[in-house]
Amino acid sequence: MSQIVYSYALLRYYHDVVAGEFINIGVAVFCRGEVWFKVRPSLGKFGDLLETDLASNARSLLKYLKARTDEVSLNSRSIDPKLYGSLKQALLDVMPSDDSTLQWSEPKDGLTKDIEATLGRLYARYCGKYDRKIPSKGRTDDEVLKDFRLKLATRNMLSYFSEKSIVSDTDEVKFPFAWKNGIWHCIETISLDLAKADSVRDKAHKCAGEIVGIRDAIEPFAVYYVVSPPKRPGLQDAFTKALKILQKIPHEAIEVYEEGREGPLLDKLTAQIGHHPLL
Repeated sequence: MSQIVYSYALLRYYHDVVAGEFINIGVAVFCRGEVWFKVRPSLGKFGDLLETDLASNARSLLKYLKARTDEVSLNSRSIDPKLYGSLKQALLDVMPSDDSTLQWSEPKDGLTKDIEATLGRLYARYCGKYDRKIPSKGRTDDEVLKDFRLKLATRNMLSYFSEKSIVSDTDEVKFPFAWKNGIWHCIETISLDLAKADSVRDKAHKCAGEIVGIRDAIEPFAVYYVVSPPKRPGLQDAFTKALKILQKIPHEAIEVYEEGREGPLLDKLTAQIGHHPLL
């Protein structure tokens, strides 16, 4: 397929017209009488920099622009293929040219084989930097459990462990890994790779409450927590507090290890099982 000539322009939102400060919020591409638009669906990170009233007005503008550009784009295809002789004509149909908050850049030309792909690339280049990055999904409890199971298997200890429920008069807690050597050595793997600080602390409090509910169980037991930390920046303080919550559980045998630093726990269990291979 041969290349075709196209024109494009950027839609700019001037949050300070006097100072000339703006962000690009949309792209228009024109080719053979037809025009395509791509306008920001939201303010993204830029919204964090605006005062409440300005942010509200900017969101209303985006909503209007989406509707108006969709209409103009449709008209360029269905009403008359020669409705717009140039990109500038189509842009003026979206909004007049003035010194207001919204302004189009001067059109530029280029060559392309795929107009829609070019529109996407232009948008990503000039407007995408204001998008909020979608955070990767946090690790789940099951993922932490599977990784720890592999570590037990690597040390040839997995066969010594089984699920165990510790029961009291008021509650019951099931642990995924437990081994008995005089007392039950129970391992709980949990993920604190969550989105908010409150969620991190709340989950730690929930785990602590479970142990409080079984601390008067007839069978003596120790609990070892292997905890996956949050990946989100800014949650380290919440994670540190969550570890302290677990460490201060009112039970005589509690140990807490951050995932990736549980080597001492594995070493201790390896030594104990080595001395009591039949238990």
